[in-house]
Amino acid sequence: MHALASACLFAVMAMVARLLSRTIPGPQVALVRFATGAIVTALAFALFRVELRPRRWGWLVSRGLFGGAAVLLYFSCIEKIGVGIATLLNYTAPVWSLMFAWFFLRERPRRHAFVALTLTLVGVALVTSGRAHRWHLGTWEIVGVLSAVLSGMAITSIRATRMQNSDGTPSENSWTVFASFTTFGLC
Repeated sequence: MHALASACLFAVMAMVARLLSRTIPGPQVALVRFATGAIVTALAFALFRVELRPRRWGWLVSRGLFGGAAVLLYFSCIEKIGVGIATLLNYTAPVWSLMFAWFFLRERPRRHAFVALTLTLVGVALVTSGRAHRWHLGTWEIVGVLSAVLSGMAITSIRATRMQNSDGTPSENSWTVFASFTTFGLC
């Protein structure tokens, strides 16, 4: 149920970003998104005393910078090529996250994942290149893929921040991870 609600909210966010990008450039829409997140985090901290105690600074900075850049590029793509293709490209992030998690976190993927990932990338390439009746990606499609790559690294960073430490110290909580995303996204 939570996954369905999350997917619906991400769809609404993309549609609102598209509507706003008719009068406001995509990067400014991203700025408003990050500012809203920072305000929500500050209010949660002030009113509800949510814990913000960063421990894994490297991964939190990585989450914020890569995630912030990914959103900036995603919203720019939404403005230039529309919600459908921009979202399709952005949703290849799990492909990149799997690769980054394998490299940085030593999480070895299962064999069948490579078949699924290959089919996914071929399908995305066919849809994006075929829509323009040419067999190469345009500038904004490449920006969309870069957004997905950066998002994949941000997802890997989230996984790293949420892992239990071997010495028994707790992982980062979701508010700390979200705060890093909105704070560094504003940069």
